[in-house]
Amino acid sequence: MEAKKLKYNELPVITFRWVRANDLRLAEVEPDGAVYSRAHVVSGQELLRPFDEIRIEEWLGSYPGTNETELARVLNEASVTHYIQSSAAGEMVRFHYDLSGAEHSLLELNVIEVQANESLNVLMEYVGDETATLASVLNLIRVAPGGVLNLYKINHLPTGARHIEQRYAKVAEGGTVNYYSIELGARETIVHYLTDLAGDESQGHLKSIYVGHESRIIDLSHQMSHWGRKSRCDMEIRGALTDRARKYFRGTLDFKRGSAQSEGGEVETVMLLNKDVKSFAIPLLLCGEDDVIGNHAASAGQIDEDKLFYLMSRGFSHEESKRIIVESAFRPIIDQMPDEALRQRILYRIAMMMKKVNS
Repeated sequence: MEAKKLKYNELPVITFRWVRANDLRLAEVEPDGAVYSRAHVVSGQELLRPFDEIRIEEWLGSYPGTNETELARVLNEASVTHYIQSSAAGEMVRFHYDLSGAEHSLLELNVIEVQANESLNVLMEYVGDETATLASVLNLIRVAPGGVLNLYKINHLPTGARHIEQRYAKVAEGGTVNYYSIELGARETIVHYLTDLAGDESQGHLKSIYVGHESRIIDLSHQMSHWGRKSRCDMEIRGALTDRARKYFRGTLDFKRGSAQSEGGEVETVMLLNKDVKSFAIPLLLCGEDDVIGNHAASAGQIDEDKLFYLMSRGFSHEESKRIIVESAFRPIIDQMPDEALRQRILYRIAMMMKKVNS
């Protein structure tokens, strides 16, 4: 019997069905009962608070998640839970998850609170071996007035796994969220971010890179909703696709009534390294307020032949030249990672993926 298919990342406003971009439909993957219990807190233990103090419904609000089934699964079955609260010192909480052996699936729920005029850095890294099946994560975020959150996520999962991240943030007056997402792993990567810029002069910034190879599916849904006056957001997504990879980017800027003098922008750029790849970009601009500025753009194309020729004329091989061009496009975002060892691991992973492309 064919496995049940679910809708993921449905657009907030549906477009023509023939576009085939309103949602992603995949067979459901369920955890096999393995409970993740491996030590995973690398640093920042002192910022973890008792999770039983949390009333989840107050943090969740009306957030729909990537779909009702996956949202309920994490809320009801998560075996890894954290309540992270900032401090005046602005330390970093660092998690490292290794999905391998008997602990090859993960349901994770994080509540992240940045208190007024404080900062918090959170880093989440996901790796695994060929036994990894599912990493499904829900992050619920609240940033108080003047607070700053820097959230780094690195997906290095193997090609047999499915990775799902659902993220909802509410940002108060003068608060800021900075997201840095590196998507280099998993057979299917499904990301659903919704950020409510609730307060005046609140800000949301997203920088993300991805590489799709073999038959990988990448589905990215990013929405910034402007509620406060003079709120600001920008989304910058850069990617590369090869083999038979498919990518969907659904970026939404939503200016609510009352968000006068707000500004938002989104741009996605993808390099197509093979004629068989599929790239869909659906930048969406919703506007319920007059005095706002919204910009959105998406571009897709092959590597510039002039750049290839220039590098090859300097002694690099064709394969090396392609790798250099891809890495240079990603480097401004990779350089935002908080330490050199992490940056080198990301560059190494990209180099290995490019080596497979050229072999």
